Parts: sequence; C-alpha cells; structure tokens
Amino acid sequence: MKERRSVQICFPNGAMKALSMSYDDGSEHDRRLVGLFDAYGLRGTFHLTSSTLGQDYRVGRDEVARLYQRHEVACHGATHADLGQLAAADVDRELRDDKAALESLTGQPVRGLAYPFGTHDARIETMAAAAGFAYGRGVTDTDDLRPPEATMRLTTTCHHGQAMDWGRRLIERPADALQWMRVRGHSFELDGFMTADRSKDWAYMAAFCRMMAEASGIWHAPLIEVLDYLAAAAQLQRAEHGRALHNPTSITVWVRADDGSTLELPSHATSAAIT
Repeated sequence: MKERRSVQICFPNGAMKALSMSYDDGSEHDRRLVGLFDAYGLRGTFHLTSSTLGQDYRVGRDEVARLYQRHEVACHGATHADLGQLAAADVDRELRDDKAALESLTGQPVRGLAYPFGTHDARIETMAAAAGFAYGRGVTDTDDLRPPEATMRLTTTCHHGQAMDWGRRLIERPADALQWMRVRGHSFELDGFMTADRSKDWAYMAAFCRMMAEASGIWHAPLIEVLDYLAAAAQLQRAEHGRALHNPTSITVWVRADDGSTLELPSHATSAAIT
C-alpha cells in the first residue's frame, strides 16, 4: 500500500507568503496611499473613526465606499476614545456605533477593529468579539513573519518605517512555511506629520510597493481576508483512511503535497487528488 502523502496549507495559487497593509485614522492622505496601493496591486485595511469623517484633514463620509473599494474598511472606535478608560457600556457603544456607521457607508459587513491607542485587555477583547468583530489589532510589533494565533490580540510585523527591511526578508526567506507580513502605520506620517523619521516618505513607500509588487509568490490581501482564509484552512477534513480531503467552508483553500504539487480545493468540495 502506498504511503499517504502529507499536505501543507498554502495561500491562494500556491503562495506561501502574504502581505497586508494596515492604516489608521482615515487621514486625507489615505487618498494618495490608496492610489499607490492600487497602482502596484497591494491591498490594505483602513481603520476609520466614523465620527471624524468629513472633518479637517479626514476623508469624507461620501467617499468611503468608493475610495476603499479594493480594500478592507475596519473600525477604530466611534470617537477614538481610549477603551481602557471607559465603562463597559461606553466601550460597547464605541464599538457598535462605529461598526454600524461604517457598514451604513460601505453597504458591507465590517468585521475588523484596530484598538484606539492600541489599548486592549481581556475585557475589551471579549467585548469586541461579542460586538461582532473577527479580530482586534493592536500596536505590538512582533518582528517576525509567523501567522498569529490570537485574532482578538492581532499583532503586526512592523511599522511601515521598517517595511523595506522586512519586505526584503519576506522575499528572500525560503517558502517552506506560511509567512504573513503585517505592516501598520498612518498615511499622514508619509507627509512628515507625527513621525521621528522623515526619510520614510512617499518616495520610500513607492519604492516599497514597487519591490513587493515585482516579487513573485506573495499574496496581497487585507487583514480580514487572510484571517478568514486561515480559519477556513484550519477546518479542512481528511479521512483517516483513504484519499479524500474535504473543504466544508465557503472559501477555496489551497494545499501543497510533499512533492511540491498544489491542489485547489473549492468551497464545499471533496478531492481525491492527494493520496
């Protein structure tokens, strides 16, 4: 009897690497950043504070759906209040009001959250999950490329000031395990506001986007898409004896056999190709 081959989860189209860009506050500079991402095929998550939309130096409410149409719109608190300083009822209001407002503007479910000021603890994480969020992103940089395990305590790889260095590492490292680079920042920093390193400007970001776009084998996706994909991959079912590999989810999942071949397993499908 032939020995059963092992399988390894990979990202869409057999990629082993992914890149997500994550930006907060809805600054008017998002317009330029979105244009840059769109030009190079990068995709991001933009965490918005609904009460400040349309104010000075912010994007307008009427442009949210159009501006971010290729990207993920996520929450950043209705008023950007420090959730750690609020009573439970006020935390719930900050989360749910922001979610409802952004869903009204986009016509789409909003399932992502960046904690204002990066403040979160077990209480806030539990309330965020109860409010319907699939993840809560803080401002903790792990300086590694491993996919995180705790979605309500979602970490990032680096601030965009270190993106060029980490991007090179992502490109150069062997594709022998899943690697996910998560970059955070504020688009206004690229214009020199509230940053200690003015060399990380628009030219720097353009060079980074160009480098990542020209690299092969990288999946460009917002945070929610990668997390949904990883959750679907975790649900794959394989018969204890036999050839069947079943995907019970609504998301197509890719796997790689030990001989390097890849298999696309569509949603709610069973395949006998991996033996």
